[in-house]
Formats: sequence, C-alpha cells, structure tokens
Amino acid sequence: MKNLGKVRLGAFVIFGTALMILAVFLIAGKESLFSPAYTIKSRFTTVEGLRNGAMVRLSGINIGSIKDIELANDTTGNVIVTMRIGMDVMNFIRQDTRASIETEGLVGNKIIVLSVGSTAYNVIRDNGYVRSVAPVNMAQIIAEGQGTISYLKSITKDFSEIMDKINSGEGTIGKIINDNELYDAATHITRSADKSLTSITGKLNEISDIVRNTTGNFQVVMANLDTVVVNVGGLITDVKMGKGILGALVTDKGIYTDSVRSMLNNLTVATNEVRIGVTRFSENMEALKHNWLFKSYFEERGYWDVAQYEKSIDGKLAELKEKTRALDEKIKELRASETETGVR
Repeated sequence: MKNLGKVRLGAFVIFGTALMILAVFLIAGKESLFSPAYTIKSRFTTVEGLRNGAMVRLSGINIGSIKDIELANDTTGNVIVTMRIGMDVMNFIRQDTRASIETEGLVGNKIIVLSVGSTAYNVIRDNGYVRSVAPVNMAQIIAEGQGTISYLKSITKDFSEIMDKINSGEGTIGKIINDNELYDAATHITRSADKSLTSITGKLNEISDIVRNTTGNFQVVMANLDTVVVNVGGLITDVKMGKGILGALVTDKGIYTDSVRSMLNNLTVATNEVRIGVTRFSENMEALKHNWLFKSYFEERGYWDVAQYEKSIDGKLAELKEKTRALDEKIKELRASETETGVR
C-alpha cells in the first residue's frame, strides 16, 4: 500500500509538471512548437535589439518565432535571422515577401513582420532566404530630433530678441505698436475709410435704384414689344387668310394680280414716253441756242453751257487762291527780312 501511494504521488507530480509546462507554452504563445514547421532565413544590417524567441507575424497573425540570430560568416557584418514558420503558411511566403523588424506597440518588444507574397513568384522552401527591409535606426532619429530641437531653440532665441525690440519700440512694427501718433493716424485712416465706404454704399444704392427703374422701364418696353409682335403676328395671319387688300393681293391671284400687272405695264409705257419727251425737249433747246433769234443772247452772256461756265469759274478761283498763297509767302519773307535788319 505504501508503494502504491508513492506511485500515485509520482504520477500526480509528473502529470502536474507536464500540465504546467504545457500551460507555460500556451501562455507564451509557443503552441506552434507542437505543429509541423519549416525554417526560413533573412539577412539584416542590424537587428535593433531583436531577440531569440521573438514573434514572427504575417498580416497581424503569429505564424512562428525567431529560432536563431547570428553574424554572417563574412566581412559584411550582416546579421542572419533564422525563423521557424508553420507549414500551413508556406504558400504565402514567396520570393517577393519582405521581412521587416518592427516594434510591438509603442515601447514593446521587437518582432519580425512578413509581407504576403504574390502568386506570380515561387514559394520559399526550407532554409530559403527572404529579402529584408532596413529597420528604422532609432539612434539616427533621436540625433535628428536633437538637431531639430537645437534649431527650434535658435529660432526661439531669435524670436525673443525680435519681441524685445518690438517692445522697446524699435523697427516699423515696434513704432506702430508703441507710437501713439501712428495709432491715431491709423484710427483716422480707418474712420475715413469707413466714411468713404458709407458714401460708396450710398452711391451703389442710388445705382441700384437706377438699375431697378431701368429694369422696370425695360420690362414695360418688352411688354409693348410683345404686344407689337402679337399685332404683327395677327396681321400676318390675316394676310395669309386673304383678309384686306394686301391679303387679297397675296392670296388671290385672279383679278388683283391682273390689275397690278396691268398697272405696272402702263407705268412702264408712261416712263418710256417721258424719257422720249425729255430727250426731244433737250434737242429742241439745244437747237434754239443756235437759232438767229436766240444766238445773240448766249453770245452776249459769254458761254453756252452753265456747266462749262462753272468749271471756268472754278479754275479762276483755284488760280486766285494760288496767287494769294504766293503773295502771303512773299509778305512773310519781307517781314522776316525786316526783322533781321532790325536785329542787326
């Protein structure tokens, strides 16, 4: 009975120890140790504090852990990171997959994040290499931040000096702020501008009234025009319907058309008769000029045709103007000569 109790106690201790170890693995996320896995590697210039056992994630899911971190056996100084990945995600790890070192949270541990590969590339097999992305160098970021802080300090110092000068009344801004005369002048300008704006607003109101009145008058004109258009339209409709004399002339091609045609023919004949009569009268008048009874009248007058006489007069006037112009030039020359003589 004593041996049986010892056996039971030993079995309980072994079972409790195994259960505790299993719970530790489950809590630490090491359950993948009991599932089929394969190994892939990646080469980094620096691992930024990455440790063995750190998580490997794909699309935010834990798919493995860091198995080993070691320096490359060459002169480059690169670091080779070996990762243990579950076999169930092998189809997503391809030649275009990239491995990057990121921080878990704001101040958490370093982990490796893999990107999903494209189906256009082959799957990476066991002990294959995944291309890496250079991690962010925190030391460099801190150094740049310190430089930025120093620059901000310099800017703050310069700004403080500028504010001191402004408070002491130096420079244009300082004078504007501290000089009461400039303040009064600015106030006067503002008031003048306000008066000017008030005046302009009044003028604009007057212009608005004028435009409103003009618009009203224009509307009246347009209404009258619409009435005229309606009347013209009615008149055209009456003409098309044959109402009135004009309508009869347009629509009735009988009596009215023959009357108009007869009237136009008579007008043409009368016009031809008048032209013939005027021609004959002109010939008779020309014959009278050379008749012995009237010939002496034209000879004493000195010309036969008024047009020729007017042309002769125009020639004489042009000749007279030319003589007058030449006389004026001679007078100017004489005056200039007298002026030069007086000066001498």
